[in-house]
Amino acid sequence: MSYMKLLNAFIVIRKPKAMNITVDMEAFLHSFNIAMNAAVTSDKVQNYMQNVYLQFYHSPHVFMQFQHFLKLFYSRQYRNKIVSAFDFVKQLLTMFMGYPFLTAGITDLLPQGYQLHETEKYIIFIYPNGQIQPISKKSIVDP
Repeated sequence: MSYMKLLNAFIVIRKPKAMNITVDMEAFLHSFNIAMNAAVTSDKVQNYMQNVYLQFYHSPHVFMQFQHFLKLFYSRQYRNKIVSAFDFVKQLLTMFMGYPFLTAGITDLLPQGYQLHETEKYIIFIYPNGQIQPISKKSIVDP
């Protein structure tokens, strides 16, 4: 898959006053599943993207930042295999801390077996093999 095809697989907003999101889900999921080395369903990914769009409808720069992050993540991941699921989650948590609906939905973007649990001070990232990695909320808010 070429870099341009990968970039074209992402969201295009055609009308700023209406939610009209189009995604080449086959290309997107192919790159996503290669990047994560597992399968994620298109419905979950598309629903999450729509939720981000709806949350930041009146702040398009935030939605564009999210879209840009996805493009960078998948192009980097697809080419070099250097970004882990943990790094992906931590970046999304940094972007969406304070939006519990969006942070709770991050697991929908991960292959089966990954989990996130939230406590007062930490977000616990759990790998499919049971390994646990805590992420301090303070480090997310004040990097």
